[in-house]
Amino acid sequence: MNSPAPGFDADVVFEGFLFDHAPDALLVYDFDAGRFVAANPAAAELFECSTEELLQLGPEEFHGEEFETLATTKIRLDAIALQVLAGQSVFHEICLRTAKGRERCCELRLEHLHDPLRRLIRASYIDVTDRINAQIELHKRKDQLAELSQHTQSVLDNVLEGIIVVDSDGCIQTFNKSATNIFGYTADEAIGSNVSMLMPEPDRSHHGRYMSRFESTGKARVVGVGRTTHAQHKSGRIFPIQLSLSAIQRRGRPMYVGLIRDISEDQEAQARIERLAFFDTLTGLPNRKQLMDQLADVRARQLKSRDHAVLIFADIDQFNSINSTLGHAAGDDLLCAIATRFSRCVNEHGMAARLGGDEFAFVIEGLGNDYEHALKSAAEWCQRLLNLSQRGFGLQGHDYRTSASLGALVFGPSEHTAEELIARADLAMHQAKSESRDTYRFYDAKLGREVIRKASLLNDLRLALPRKELMLMYQPQVSVNDHVVGAEALLRWRHPTRGLVSPADFIPLAEQSGFVIEIGRWVLKEACASLAQWRRQKETENLTLAINISATEFRSPDFVADVTKAISDAGVDPHCLKLELTESVLALDLDDLSCKLSELKRMGVGISLDDFGTGYSSIAYLRQLPIDQLKIDRSFIVELEHNERDETIVRGLIDLCQILGLSVIAEGVETELQRERLVACGCRLLQGYLTGAPMPLAQMSAMAETSGVPVKENAS
Repeated sequence: MNSPAPGFDADVVFEGFLFDHAPDALLVYDFDAGRFVAANPAAAELFECSTEELLQLGPEEFHGEEFETLATTKIRLDAIALQVLAGQSVFHEICLRTAKGRERCCELRLEHLHDPLRRLIRASYIDVTDRINAQIELHKRKDQLAELSQHTQSVLDNVLEGIIVVDSDGCIQTFNKSATNIFGYTADEAIGSNVSMLMPEPDRSHHGRYMSRFESTGKARVVGVGRTTHAQHKSGRIFPIQLSLSAIQRRGRPMYVGLIRDISEDQEAQARIERLAFFDTLTGLPNRKQLMDQLADVRARQLKSRDHAVLIFADIDQFNSINSTLGHAAGDDLLCAIATRFSRCVNEHGMAARLGGDEFAFVIEGLGNDYEHALKSAAEWCQRLLNLSQRGFGLQGHDYRTSASLGALVFGPSEHTAEELIARADLAMHQAKSESRDTYRFYDAKLGREVIRKASLLNDLRLALPRKELMLMYQPQVSVNDHVVGAEALLRWRHPTRGLVSPADFIPLAEQSGFVIEIGRWVLKEACASLAQWRRQKETENLTLAINISATEFRSPDFVADVTKAISDAGVDPHCLKLELTESVLALDLDDLSCKLSELKRMGVGISLDDFGTGYSSIAYLRQLPIDQLKIDRSFIVELEHNERDETIVRGLIDLCQILGLSVIAEGVETELQRERLVACGCRLLQGYLTGAPMPLAQMSAMAETSGVPVKENAS
């Protein structure tokens, strides 16, 4: 390929030989670089400059109109280029001015070249100047005038572009069928009329002056230059056209040949593409891309005004329940209704955007230079938006009420990027959602530091398993006769620099990230290994070991298979393994939960319900699910010796379990008085610091060996 630009791969376009020896002028235009990156010798000949010179230029150097700057020409040509990159094929006749100032008429075809790295357009020019001149010369032959006229009209009537020939007075001489389709006038109506009737104002009024100036000075506004402009239909409708106008001589008088193409559909398609790029398809609000642009504009204006602005994120509370109960169509209706309210509220004060799902964002400017005043104004805006979200909505004949959680960030001129501003407003919104919903919270640096701390902690947690930083501690479970009957395995993390990390800090992170499933598999494996070790000694062979299972683990489709594999690999008695389920597990699909528990129960694995009475408690669960044991939460134990109501609850739970045939164990037992009250209530199994703190496996084994033969757990 002749003189390619640096870094350009000629093979992406076509073989170099074919490119260089093609008879037509061929160029490749790099849209992002804004210049030609390849040109064959025929192109250099057409544009009357070397290929090296061509590769330093863009098309605006040859296609500019008389009154256009290079920048304006580039904007117009870029619009055409975007149509090509969007998949349209552009073909029309144009006039260009070569590097030496000569005007040439060409047929131009633009096509998108698919390249994974660059946005390339191939332009092929066929010089038809001589052909047009030759056709014009035919008009000079009087003896062939009639035949040529008939032939020309036939050609004109069968081309897609509208072709109009106008004399020096502006009267239409030729009007083909395509022109009739474009403008609505028949040839009989148009021929003999002034061409200005096809123009909207102010071009219609100024047309005579344009023609006079061209004839007297030779300076043209549109002659010889392809351009996009507007025309007027017979009905009065104004629409965009692509116009290419050439001047010719006929019998010593100038004539003007116009090629017109209606580009209404092209522009509508481009508008649809732009709308998809910048607007939400459901609500019509600006999308995230336009929000980012708006934030960039606001920050640029703030450098001069020093004003504050507020960025507000809003999330509709419990929106998924609408989709679940009323259907997605109702959910969409609600989003559209809320979007309309939000948009009207913000109106001229800023922008309302939809980010996706049930999340909206607002940018409101002009809050003043004083930060405290801006903060107060931002709070007022948040309250307005909250009030709007709380009003009733008519959905499928029902009045539905909702609320929203808002996060706000007041910002002035700063070095923060738009992405950083969005991240901070999003953090504040999630803070509002986690605290109480139906409220708003402002971002503060402490919130940001907490998020960074959690992110760092989660990253370290992912490395804890391969670094062998996780360990199990064992808290004894004993009978009222002080015999150790089993233990609960408690997960601990000994970090090399953070020290002993509290489970309250890292377990929630593991559950939120889903990493708890991998940790759970490790706990299962370690617990079964401990059971296998106890099985070797007569004093410990019947000990049970309980491990906690989270809702996230239970939701995993592989959970039962993971438990089965851990038991099989260790070769332990499944009756010695006990799974403790927190009440959050009961919020899962009850059918799926019951199915998994029943399968585990058939294997012999024990099921204990932990924290009973603190969350999703229901006696129905004790009847519906195959549970072996109920664990009374420490919150009922701590005031047991002083609070008669707590003692009544504990006694009632124990009596209920006796009726249902369930074992009962009380956790958090720390004093002798608590132990005495529990025994008086009928509880026979205890766990807590009174009977033993969490300890390493070897210490736990030694304690069990010296406590005597374990009693069975089924005594309630």
